[in-house]
Amino acid sequence: MSDYVLGYWLRIMPLRQRKSIVFFDRYFPDVVVDAERSSIFLPHQFLCWLRHFVPKCQKNFLFRVEPETILARKQELTKEDIERIYQRMDYLAARDRHCVWIDNNGTPEGAVRHIIKALASQ
Repeated sequence: MSDYVLGYWLRIMPLRQRKSIVFFDRYFPDVVVDAERSSIFLPHQFLCWLRHFVPKCQKNFLFRVEPETILARKQELTKEDIERIYQRMDYLAARDRHCVWIDNNGTPEGAVRHIIKALASQ
């Protein structure tokens, strides 16, 4: 938590004051949906509640890909792992208006168009 809160104020806020655009590859919602990857073994509902204390992103893009596609790329995951992650993503998206679903089963260009459209509609 301290990394997200202090790091935001020390590293990100100065950039935002200069009107810079900041993109995160991973941010606190990743902890909510796949805490085990970071060796955090707390209920996802509790982690979802903790997000209220972490500075928010203006948009949080959640990518959905067919489980078979993920399994082909990430052999360390099982289909059950992917389903669990998607259930947690649904839980988070239902509680956070900053979440935007991106269907990433098409072309990368299609996903980029969807992201740009979501950013332009702010």
